[in-house]
Amino acid sequence: LDLEGTLALPPLLEAPTQELREGVAALIAERYQQLQLDHQQRQQAGWTAYQLSDEIALARFEAVRHKWKPYEDVAKRNAAIQRFYAFAYSWY
Repeated sequence: LDLEGTLALPPLLEAPTQELREGVAALIAERYQQLQLDHQQRQQAGWTAYQLSDEIALARFEAVRHKWKPYEDVAKRNAAIQRFYAFAYSWY
């Protein structure tokens, strides 16, 4: 899932299905952490590496941080993502 796709996920944090809600929260937490690292590296590289999309995404994810914060824990995040994929692919 690319950044554009991840930016479309926050409304699903309100999904009635627990596997979906928690999986989306875990995916957002994972993307946020990677984006933070990328953003820090780009800042160190200077203005030529600047990406406005990083700042926009970080701000949007931070706005709903209270919903995905529990999934900053790697083990909890990975478990939620596995449950999400099992749920999503149960119809295939």
